[in-house]
Amino acid sequence: MAMAAFLLFLIILLFPLHSAAQFDGTIPAGASITANGTSNPWRSPNGDFAFGFQTLPDNEDLFVLSIWFDKIPDKTIVWYEKDSFPVRQGSTVRLDPIAGISLQDTQGRTLYTSGDLPGPVVDGVMNNTGNFVLRGNDSTLLWESFKNPTDTMLPGQTIEIAGQLISRSTAANFSEGTFYGRMTADGNFYLSTKTFPSNTGFDANYFNTQTSDNNDSNSGIRLAFSNTAVLSIVRRNGQTTDLKSDSKSPPAIANNYYRATLDFYGVFTQYYHPRNLTGGNPGWTIQYSWPDNICTALTRSTGTGAGACGYNSICRVENSRPNCRCPAHFSLADPSNVYGGCTANYVQTCPLDHIGDEYQLSEVLDANWPENDYARENLNTEEECRRRCLDDCFCGAAVF
Repeated sequence: MAMAAFLLFLIILLFPLHSAAQFDGTIPAGASITANGTSNPWRSPNGDFAFGFQTLPDNEDLFVLSIWFDKIPDKTIVWYEKDSFPVRQGSTVRLDPIAGISLQDTQGRTLYTSGDLPGPVVDGVMNNTGNFVLRGNDSTLLWESFKNPTDTMLPGQTIEIAGQLISRSTAANFSEGTFYGRMTADGNFYLSTKTFPSNTGFDANYFNTQTSDNNDSNSGIRLAFSNTAVLSIVRRNGQTTDLKSDSKSPPAIANNYYRATLDFYGVFTQYYHPRNLTGGNPGWTIQYSWPDNICTALTRSTGTGAGACGYNSICRVENSRPNCRCPAHFSLADPSNVYGGCTANYVQTCPLDHIGDEYQLSEVLDANWPENDYARENLNTEEECRRRCLDDCFCGAAVF
């Protein structure tokens, strides 16, 4: 009887200790992950987020170092290392005491580090918020993914003055794209374009929050994605201006994941995704997007060149997204990229005996070619407009 009582006491004593020993997301310095498709990532305590390598959908030998939503089927990426993209199978990421996040290829060459840190790294933590942090002595923060964003914001994250989001090149190419979301010293959050990443300046702005003010205390100082899933500009006086002015409340964040992403075609979008997938996988739902019409926002008048769909392509907005298609007798310049513009299936020449019978015009309804005209004619009928273009061997399109 005494032995039974002792065993019962021992079981009661050990049970709460065992149940409390849960993973807290802490990764010690020296830990590493290998890009091989089987290595376990570093997960947050609740399992919502993971840090490690993801394979590319079209090549299982290539990987991207990233943070992603880990409980949903498509493992949506919210942070990634773009400068080394892609890395090959066998590459490793290590939590280095000096370099922090240290990415190396199969030959041991360093491809990326988290930069000069203010102290030695003791450990890293993959937080439940999706923020991966490096900590020093006394848990001091040395680096965090929230302060080094790529194309996505998560609830609790901010973009400070001089901070920016940068789109990826395509859905599957994580190198730097041409669209930027940036918070500037004048108090505005802009969406801007840059034809080449190496350019020092931006081509033009195609969205503006209009939160600058002559009274400096009223100007914006950061873009904030609140823990209640509201995107807003925070002003110096503490007041906030929501990016969307309607009174519609977002679906409860307790039941949904949220992200705000500058997509590779230039639209800044707030999405939500159910946490509970018992009813299937509905994917990400668009809640808000900026600008309202990417096709008209990106025109030659704003200095944005090829627009959202590339040269020679027809852009139409569907479900807040640019729907791109080539006109008749044109084909995609890159068959794998519908946003990469179109090229003619013929060679347009200007023969000396040109009489306008070498070509034909194909009609495209409800379309325009704004600010690209090289001549304007006072013509009364569509047929006159058609004839004038056919008679001019340099004419590529006529808008009537």
